[in-house]
Amino acid sequence: MEVNQFTALYFSWEKTSSLFFIATGLIGITTALFLWQKTGSEILRLAPYPLIIFGSLSLIVGCTIFFRTDAQVSGLLSLVQLDATTYFQQELERITSVNQNWALYKWGELLVIATSLIVIMIFPDKSDLLGLALASIMIAVPLLTLDIIGERNGLWYMAKITSYKGSL
Repeated sequence: MEVNQFTALYFSWEKTSSLFFIATGLIGITTALFLWQKTGSEILRLAPYPLIIFGSLSLIVGCTIFFRTDAQVSGLLSLVQLDATTYFQQELERITSVNQNWALYKWGELLVIATSLIVIMIFPDKSDLLGLALASIMIAVPLLTLDIIGERNGLWYMAKITSYKGSL
């Protein structure tokens, strides 16, 4: 597989993933707005907050990736034609940094999930905390899933860059 091919493939995965982040964000925000209309239920009182917070972050991340990807790919494909050495150096530095950040994202999401499960077990009779915990799990699990997939894609791309750079 040539540099142009694996670069375009990786970024097509990124752009597709960004659509899932956007969808997760919109679902979280829409659900939160719906739940705020149902204020009569104690279990729903705190549930909108994690949905709005994580939904907004997911929407921002998804839109940022989606709208920058085409220009980024175009620039990289031009750079590899003009100066392959610079492309490999810059892109290897960038993807290494990206891959190092996955652990932080995953640990954060796992912390939210674990804390929520503990709250569910310790305070089963506290409806507002139960709603908060369930909503936190509801939004954190898809984000964790997307980050695990993103990490795998990033590691694949880094291996392709490293392998191809070594053959120059």
